[in-house]
Amino acid sequence: MKATKIILIVMVMFCTVLYAQTESEPETILTEALQFRYSNFSFGSFDGSTISYKKMLSPEKETRYSLTLNASSTNESYQYDTENQYIILDTTTLLYETDEKFDKRFDFLLAYSRLTHKRHIEKVSLYYGGGPLMGFNFKKNGKDEETASDTTLSLENTSISNSTLSLGLQGVVGWEWRVNNFLGITAEYSSTLKWSVLKSSSTKTETFPEDREYNFIFDSKLPTYELYGSTRVGVSLYF
Repeated sequence: MKATKIILIVMVMFCTVLYAQTESEPETILTEALQFRYSNFSFGSFDGSTISYKKMLSPEKETRYSLTLNASSTNESYQYDTENQYIILDTTTLLYETDEKFDKRFDFLLAYSRLTHKRHIEKVSLYYGGGPLMGFNFKKNGKDEETASDTTLSLENTSISNSTLSLGLQGVVGWEWRVNNFLGITAEYSSTLKWSVLKSSSTKTETFPEDREYNFIFDSKLPTYELYGSTRVGVSLYF
């Protein structure tokens, strides 16, 4: 969202001005921060972005709590006007057919990390570490189909829902440039191993030639695992 980009820019400007006003005063090193990390480099969406709270326990140790969010919703609709163009079973004229497809998705990931900082040059440090994570994913997609002729109107609705609960481990390595006491810029790579349990259900209803409904529920008996990596850049706002 564009609002996310605007808010982030305003916060960075505020920290810069605050630093300029206080640079002549004795400086107390700030140890807590809100961190915003982005995998979408266009900043046009919040999809895949991470918000974190972190606290420096010492110059070389920190703890971090992170929340990653993804959400999307799409709908597509088509209508085919086929009046008098062809015949069904040589007796029925098809007037039109309408298809509406939908796809909705939401997931979040909570992670806890213990990180170690190694300062290599002034204001720039390498950090690495890891910790456990927990996630949840929900996805629903389907299609609504309506067919009309000069003698009948039939409706068919199909939907599939998937819910996934995940547990795992995450390793992190990155760099932070502490621009001033209030602002840091980060770039990091994380590798994630997740074990997931899936629950899936599907429903199908029909109104022609008679009303019918079909239901199917599937629970995975054994967890599946997934290994993937991601790269993010971001800012830390210290307070």
